[in-house]
Amino acid sequence: MKKLFKKSYQLGIPFFVLLIGANHSLFGESESPAHDLAKSADPLWLIICAALVFFMQAGFLMLETGLSRLKNTINVAVKNLMDYIVGTIAFFCIGFGLMFGVSDQGWIGTNLFFLKGLTTGKDFAFFLFQVAFMGTAATIVSGAVAERIKFSAYLIVSIVVSLFIYPVFGHWTWGGGWISKLGFVDFAGSTVVHSLGGWISLAGVIVLGARKDKFKEDGTARKIQGHNLTFSVLGVFILWFGWFGFNGGSALSFTDKVPLIILNTSLAGSVGGILAISVSWILYRIASVEECMNGVLGGLVAVTAGCNELEPSAALLLGGIAGTSVVLSSWILEKVFRLDDVVGAFPVHGVCGILGTLLIPALSKNNNILIFPQIIGVLICALWAFGLGLILFWILKISIGIRVNEEYEEKGLNIAEHGAGSSWIDLIHSLKGLSQGGGDLTRKIHVDPGTEAGAIAFLMNQYLSNLGEMIYTIKEKSGELENSASEISLAWSNMSHGIQEQAASLEEVTAIFDSFRDSFQRIASSAAEQKDIEQKAHRLLNELVFGFQRFDSDLKLGSEKSEQSIQKIDRSRKELDHLELDINDIGQSAKKVEGLVKLLNDISVKLGMLSLNASIEAARSGSAGKGFGVVAEEISKLAMNTQDSTKKATEILGEIQGAVSRGKETVSGTVDFFKNLTDDFKDIAQTQMSIRNNSSQYSAMIQNLDHLNGSITDHSEIIMKSMEERSSEISGLYESVELISGAFHEISTQSEELTATGDFLKQLASILNALVRNFRVEKEIAQEMIAS
Repeated sequence: MKKLFKKSYQLGIPFFVLLIGANHSLFGESESPAHDLAKSADPLWLIICAALVFFMQAGFLMLETGLSRLKNTINVAVKNLMDYIVGTIAFFCIGFGLMFGVSDQGWIGTNLFFLKGLTTGKDFAFFLFQVAFMGTAATIVSGAVAERIKFSAYLIVSIVVSLFIYPVFGHWTWGGGWISKLGFVDFAGSTVVHSLGGWISLAGVIVLGARKDKFKEDGTARKIQGHNLTFSVLGVFILWFGWFGFNGGSALSFTDKVPLIILNTSLAGSVGGILAISVSWILYRIASVEECMNGVLGGLVAVTAGCNELEPSAALLLGGIAGTSVVLSSWILEKVFRLDDVVGAFPVHGVCGILGTLLIPALSKNNNILIFPQIIGVLICALWAFGLGLILFWILKISIGIRVNEEYEEKGLNIAEHGAGSSWIDLIHSLKGLSQGGGDLTRKIHVDPGTEAGAIAFLMNQYLSNLGEMIYTIKEKSGELENSASEISLAWSNMSHGIQEQAASLEEVTAIFDSFRDSFQRIASSAAEQKDIEQKAHRLLNELVFGFQRFDSDLKLGSEKSEQSIQKIDRSRKELDHLELDINDIGQSAKKVEGLVKLLNDISVKLGMLSLNASIEAARSGSAGKGFGVVAEEISKLAMNTQDSTKKATEILGEIQGAVSRGKETVSGTVDFFKNLTDDFKDIAQTQMSIRNNSSQYSAMIQNLDHLNGSITDHSEIIMKSMEERSSEISGLYESVELISGAFHEISTQSEELTATGDFLKQLASILNALVRNFRVEKEIAQEMIAS
């Protein structure tokens, strides 16, 4: 805010060096910061800017009343008025001295109370400009806590903010206090004015709680529409206009920087508005007027801290960030934390003030502005304003009370706190009394001539007069309707009783028919089942006949095959007999050969003896007997060979004799087997013949049974057709009975409904009587006067 601060940063000289004297301590000053700052002030420019900032009070009033409900607008307006009234007095008496008096160790000012020490026109111009700033800081709280805070409690909050909370923090930052000596920069009050007011607002919103109708039972927020957004938009324009003095006047004189300051201010507000309405369009699918207005104000708040240091492009960027942040922080405050900030004071002034202060080092080309002092200033502001705000609101809550009761909140603070009504409010309360069943239609609504509400009241009086005539007619006719309804209900009740007796008799007849029909249906069902059984038996008998025929054919074929087998067996027996004879012949032949072999064996023995004798004789004869010896030797060899052959022949004959003997036994056994087999086959053939004869008899009997079953089936068909015809006749008769019974029931039901209708008409007449009983109409008053 201070031109002197800026010069000191550019020269690299700590600000407090410019203020201390040679004989003072570190925080001792020869003059107050007010005197030093006033030296470079342009009184005319400051007074013009002070007037612009003062006119911002009217902007806040229009904005807050437009966003409030009609029943609370006067309360909101007078709170804005009282902010400046009590704030000016409190700031004049103490606040200005605490903020700009000679510093006590950098904590508070110690002089200039009641403006003692201010003498020049520059001094007073500086005070007028600063008192307008104080009014802005105090009035930010008004909109956030609107529509439920007690007026007395709010006045105390406004006084404490103007008297102590704002001046002390202002001294730390603008009055040469300890935060300013760290290098904290806030040209026109993004933190000092706006964030401070925003943090106090947040404390009040938390302690107060939400408005009565703000949140549903499930916690979801309900939109409470302001009564006149046109007023609010006009208020934004007034605030925007006043902001030119707010930021431009902080230069203290009309320098070359002022046009840039005002240009940056206007650019930030513009881009804040367009970004806010765009984001709301994306989130809520509507172009929200409230978000657009708050976006403009958020951009103006954010650029306030560095509007003298930023390039226009940086001001555009900062305004866009602020406009977006307003929408998002408002959503979080309402949807996440369930806090009810009526005008969005904390998102606009608190959040955007923080952003504007912290982003100066990043967006400004002035390298002397550091982030650390900015963070310290923002944090101290939050702790100071929010902490003291919570304490202040809590003390008020437990002492005088901070919130109006539900009846006052429902009625509206205009009447509850100030007794200030309006033609519209009066009209609303009159109509509300009628809507709650007051009933006195002879009492007319007050007509305020020359107003729109008065015109509506006049028309409502005419409507109430017509309504009174209609209610009087209803009162007269409702008694007649009740008597007629009673007679109708009684007549139909008697008729319904007689019909119910006839219906009961018919139900007994219907029950007899039901029993008869059920019995007939069971007989028909049994006949149908019998028919199914006969058809199944017919199929089974056909299958049996066919099976016996096939069985007879198979037996015949088996008999023929058995006869053929017997013939084959006979032929085989004959062949076996021949084989047995042949085997016997072979055995005889083998015996004959055996005798010849024995003969040869004897001959070989004798030849051996002869050979032996010949050898002896040859030996005796000497050389003359050599030839005889040779012959003897050959005979000996022949005898030996013959003897060997006869041995082998004897062995072979033995084997032949054994084989013949075994073959004879085998053939004999086979012959016996075939004899038995032939006998068995003959027995089988005879059995097959006997079975064929019995099968033919059984087949004939089954065929006869099938013919008999077919005859039974034909008779069953005739019976079934006859039963179907009878069943159709019975069904027709039953339907007739059902129709008669249904007619009785329908008549009975209709009679009951007519009886119920009569009862309903009677009840309706009673209800009409009860509804109109409490109403007083002019004709009844006239009758009472005649009777008296």
